Amino acid sequence: MTARRARGSVFVGAALSLVAGPARAEEVSLAVPKAPAGDHAFIVAGSDARGKSTLRARVGFDAATNPLVVLTSGSVEYHAVSTQLLLEPGISFALADRFLFAADVPVVIAESGGERPVGATPIGDGEHGPGLGDLGISARARILGHADSPLKASARAEAWLPTGSAAFASDPTVRLRPSLGVSLDGARARGALEAGFLYRKSQELPALLPVRVGPALTAGIAGAIAVDGAERILVGAELGLSSCVGSGAKLFDPRSTGGQALVTTRVKLLPLPLVVGLGIGPGIGQGPGAADLRGLASVTYSPEAPPPPPDDDDDGIADATDACPRVRGVKSGDPMMHGCPALPTDTDGDAISDVRDACPRRPGLPSRDPKLHGCPEPPPAPPAPPPPPAPPRAKLAEREIVITEQVVFDTGTAVIRAESDQLLEDVARVLREHPELKRVEVQGHTDNTGTPEFNRTLSQERARAVVAWLTAHGIAAERLHATGHGTDVPLAPNDTEEGRAKNRRVEFKVLERKEAAP
Repeated sequence: MTARRARGSVFVGAALSLVAGPARAEEVSLAVPKAPAGDHAFIVAGSDARGKSTLRARVGFDAATNPLVVLTSGSVEYHAVSTQLLLEPGISFALADRFLFAADVPVVIAESGGERPVGATPIGDGEHGPGLGDLGISARARILGHADSPLKASARAEAWLPTGSAAFASDPTVRLRPSLGVSLDGARARGALEAGFLYRKSQELPALLPVRVGPALTAGIAGAIAVDGAERILVGAELGLSSCVGSGAKLFDPRSTGGQALVTTRVKLLPLPLVVGLGIGPGIGQGPGAADLRGLASVTYSPEAPPPPPDDDDDGIADATDACPRVRGVKSGDPMMHGCPALPTDTDGDAISDVRDACPRRPGLPSRDPKLHGCPEPPPAPPAPPPPPAPPRAKLAEREIVITEQVVFDTGTAVIRAESDQLLEDVARVLREHPELKRVEVQGHTDNTGTPEFNRTLSQERARAVVAWLTAHGIAAERLHATGHGTDVPLAPNDTEEGRAKNRRVEFKVLERKEAAP
């Protein structure tokens, strides 16, 4: 096929084998599947389903040249099918502005084949003539977009039943194709995009180079624009592709890949509900069914269904009568609730629905806790007893005021830290409660860090700082005396951090008491 120009058809085909036994090579449908009657394109289906219960019908013609050519030994082309003319009647039925059901069947009117080269394996039985092709049926549902919105998405399922009798218009088994599509219907423009996977019985045609059909990836795109203000005449283009991925074929192998390019025009015969369409274009690829040139014509009975009333929430209830036009709802005899969600059951009447009420039989209150939401308020818990008073940090002994923690200073200074204020307040309280303490020595002590002179000075300054704090809080200065002992009176050895921490301290020694009154 080196001398042959690129050829193809939208569906080389690929299908699910549902019957037993080997397939004959002549049982390979070369027909290009068409979009449902009433769609805006020939070979690319849209996503619309216009009409509550609208029937449309189409009569189409498909003429192809050289849709099946293989290369034989000696690199000679064998035109197994050189011409094929099909009549393609079809119908569609739109339901509820959402679903579309369609059926069509190709009828071979005329078909011819070229002379078989010497030594070439015959393809088919050499007979060409009228006959039926496979019956095609499909169902489509709009899955995204409102009925009146310009952009829609759909899911479609197609099947071709092996009912045909014509040699090259029928497959030996059922073919199936699920697909997804998107369509755009603007003020003057139309567009459609579709992609799917075709299941088909795997076959290999006898040729010098393998020519395979089988399961295939399919895709198509179409667009058209109105050239007049009344939108009666639309011109556009379409492209469909199919690439076999089974039977050993590689993706986009030219001998197993087909496609169809079309330039199209459609004319509405207003005021009649008739649309005349014409399309012509070359094929792409070299797989079975790819034609050098294909021409299409159709006459479609396509009544324009009135646009559905606006329904923003797509609940089947027009906005004009929908009491909740932004929320999907249900029909109701109450105009104030028509189109609104059904009210939830509330057995106990506490305005909390049973599905969320943790106590559906007892009126209750809202709660952030799902286990308490809708339950009665629990009885108040008894008040907690007051916490016991904190033990005093300072108390009077025989010869000193004993403190339970140390006065804390900034490192290397005589600045008392704030956390010692409560401790010194307790020392001041002891002095107020015991006026008989006539004179108390405030002693400062340090560890052995630093020189003895520095430590003695630091301990003296710290003792004075404590005296100053106490006098500022109401203790008479004549009752206090500050003395710094430095490192002279350690409580523990200074060779460990624990011992040095014990030695850094302030002590309150009772020097003189008043004599008790007689």
